[in-house]
Amino acid sequence: MNICLPYKLSSEAIQKEARLLHLTPLQFCELMEIPFSPERALPRQGLQKPPLPQNHSRIYGPPPQKTQGQYTREDYILYPASKIPQLIDGYLVYNDSIPSIHQSVVTDLLYQMLVYLENTGLPFKVISTPVSLYLPDDIQTAIRPDIALIRHPGKILKNSVSTLPCFIAEVLSPSTHCLDCLLKLHKYYKANIPEYWIIDTDTRLIYTLHSTSRQAPAGRIFRFLDHIPVPGCPGLSLTLKDFS
Repeated sequence: MNICLPYKLSSEAIQKEARLLHLTPLQFCELMEIPFSPERALPRQGLQKPPLPQNHSRIYGPPPQKTQGQYTREDYILYPASKIPQLIDGYLVYNDSIPSIHQSVVTDLLYQMLVYLENTGLPFKVISTPVSLYLPDDIQTAIRPDIALIRHPGKILKNSVSTLPCFIAEVLSPSTHCLDCLLKLHKYYKANIPEYWIIDTDTRLIYTLHSTSRQAPAGRIFRFLDHIPVPGCPGLSLTLKDFS
């Protein structure tokens, strides 16, 4: 990959990201498939298992008690959509609250894409959280992209889709840097998602990654002021100039 993503994995970052995702450092390292060493461990209070969502049994029935890394989509759907944002490689991943600019950027991009689809009549649909994306041949993963564009002629009436998007964008927030820059990047690449954008509201930069099944992702960096074309959608260019 010929760009530098806005994330570096250090010992301090491992401990920080583990706390943000409500995982232990060991669980985080297992999820990331990196070596674990005792000096990366947190105090005992940081090693507690994430609490189950409150009142879950009243709506969905009690989720099964499993060890992190063993959960599947069948377990995931038992949780209320507002409680467990994502399932990645069998780990139930919790996120802290996101800043308001995150949702403002997502809303702005959704509006631009919806206007384009309305004017062109192309058979695409735009999805966003809380709709979950099921990747093929991966029953231990259910991802909620900030924005995804899929070829889908009808209405989306469920909280999940299994159609692979042709475009995905994730907006970084303090609790999602690791997910968006590392874990999701890896998942989207393995699933052959052709276009993936990482939007950094701190630096006002957009990292675009284009990949095919035959080569590693090729990346470019844009500013919020730029008008960035979306491959596969003739005439569609997205901009965040109002946030620059």
